Amino acid sequence: MNRLLRPLWLAVAVLGLVAGCAMPSAPDTAPLLKLSPASLGRELAMAQQMQVEAGGRSVTMDVALEADATAVRMAVLQLGRTLARMEWDGQQLTRTLAPGWPDSLLAESVLNDLQLVWWPVGAIRGALPAGWTLEQTASRRTLWHGPQRVVVIELAQGGTTIVIRHPLEGYTVQVRTETQSPIFDATADKP
Repeated sequence: MNRLLRPLWLAVAVLGLVAGCAMPSAPDTAPLLKLSPASLGRELAMAQQMQVEAGGRSVTMDVALEADATAVRMAVLQLGRTLARMEWDGQQLTRTLAPGWPDSLLAESVLNDLQLVWWPVGAIRGALPAGWTLEQTASRRTLWHGPQRVVVIELAQGGTTIVIRHPLEGYTVQVRTETQSPIFDATADKP
């Protein structure tokens, strides 16, 4: 296999595993928040490096993320090639995928992770269905469904590394960002 294509196909394979894990069949899959872009309360514009680990494999990609009061836009790139684009305007989620990119990768799951990391805790809690809770400290958010831990988000290295663990679905996403950090306020942890 061509050396330049190997990382791309590895990315597709790992993301295919994640897509299979992220299918909404499990009862403890995180609920889709669908928060409005305006509820973020600030603008974001950053380049990030994202590492996805699933099934004993790992792949690293670059991500461009932009958000304002009207839309959230994200592009996933590897080796200078755009693999996927996503846009959420608060009403409609659109995505464009490169050929070979796993069709089953849910743009909703990607948007959900973004919102669990970047949106204010009050906006997230207001969108959670009955039986779901979100705990927050200065460096961690944990999404619970009853007694079951569904998503754990940790800030490390001064907030420049974000680790998103989906223990029930069997994958971890690690995001490195240099320009902006999520705001986790331990004093806001009053459900």
